[in-house]
Amino acid sequence: MKFLFVYKRGTIPQDKMKELGEEWMAWGKTINEKTGFRNARGKTVTNDSVNDYDGNFAGVSIIEAESLDEAIKLAQKNPGLKYDGMVKVLEEWKA
Repeated sequence: MKFLFVYKRGTIPQDKMKELGEEWMAWGKTINEKTGFRNARGKTVTNDSVNDYDGNFAGVSIIEAESLDEAIKLAQKNPGLKYDGMVKVLEEWKA
C-alpha cells in the first residue's frame, strides 16, 4: 500500500539543525521512501491571489507499507517530532 507523508516543521533550535539533519537522513533510510520532495520556497495559490508561501510544511514522501498502522509506526519515529514537528499520514485512494 502507498502512503503520503506530509511533513510540518517544528521549532528547531539553531544548534540542533545539523544533528537533526543527520537523524532525518538516517530515519529516511528506514521508511521505504519511493519518492521524496523537500521544499525550499513556493507560492500559495487561491482563486483570488498568488502569494509567497509562508507556511511551515517541509516536504512530502511517498512510502510503501503493509498497512496504515505500519505507516503510522514509521511516522512516529520521525526525528522532527521532538521539536513539535508533525507528519500527516495519508493512505492512497484506490478506485
